[in-house]
Amino acid sequence: INAFSLEDTSIAFKAQGEVPGHINNQYSLDECNGNLRIATTAYSVKKSADVSSLYVLDSNMKIIGKAEDIAYNEQIKSVRYMGTTAYVVTFRNTDPLFVIDLKDPKNPVIKGELKLPGYSAYMHPISEDIILGIGYNGNQDSADFTSLKVSLFDVSDMANPKEIST
Repeated sequence: INAFSLEDTSIAFKAQGEVPGHINNQYSLDECNGNLRIATTAYSVKKSADVSSLYVLDSNMKIIGKAEDIAYNEQIKSVRYMGTTAYVVTFRNTDPLFVIDLKDPKNPVIKGELKLPGYSAYMHPISEDIILGIGYNGNQDSADFTSLKVSLFDVSDMANPKEIST
């Protein structure tokens, strides 16, 4: 990961860092208070499984906080950062929506989890407490990539996110 400064018409290299894995898309990255937050999925040879993690890097691109092994053998499908909270959806057979508290960037904490069939491929904030999820329907065994699923999630209680409409 390369960091650059942009001032007026000047671009300058600032720092370089590294985290394991790959990102899903641009929503996997976010900057807050000078820190870069990045959610990744990596294949762990040691575990013979995918490992999803969230890292916080400082302005020198050094890891200062992390929440690793968010979901065993699942890949990140969508991420949305809202202030000091991250919402991460992983998928293998079900759609766990994880609520991660980032108030202390050095100590990200998974506060809540909601498991549903299918998964959200995109999440969009409707308000401070409501997130729209758009993705695929499914059952306990797999996703149905021919069936669209749109859900509203109430995330007002970090420990107990709820699907309030689908």
